[in-house]
Amino acid sequence: MGKKQILESLAKFEDLDGFKSVALVDARSGMILGKIGQANATMDITAAAHTELVRSKRRSLEEIGLGEPLEEILISLDTELHLLRPTRSRASTFLFLTLEREYANMALARIEFAELEEGFVF
Repeated sequence: MGKKQILESLAKFEDLDGFKSVALVDARSGMILGKIGQANATMDITAAAHTELVRSKRRSLEEIGLGEPLEEILISLDTELHLLRPTRSRASTFLFLTLEREYANMALARIEFAELEEGFVF
């Protein structure tokens, strides 16, 4: 896994309507492994907070005993949509996508995000 390969894979997300930023996050530490777009210092803080959310949801699913992996978390804000999607190739990472709500089509974004994650290579 190299930074160049991560950035090349992340660049494919830029074509999504309303794209603002995307990051690959280490779900163990909350640290960003790579990011592109309008990423700023608050993205690092938000990624760390979302890491806690992903961990908590995974624990909840285990405790409930559903036997299904976490597929996606959608957070809807006034001006942004945040989509969190654990990577299938490495359970220890997840993708954090930020879209401008005004320009994004949430239903289409979820479908495209899932397809891009499936082909994500790192």
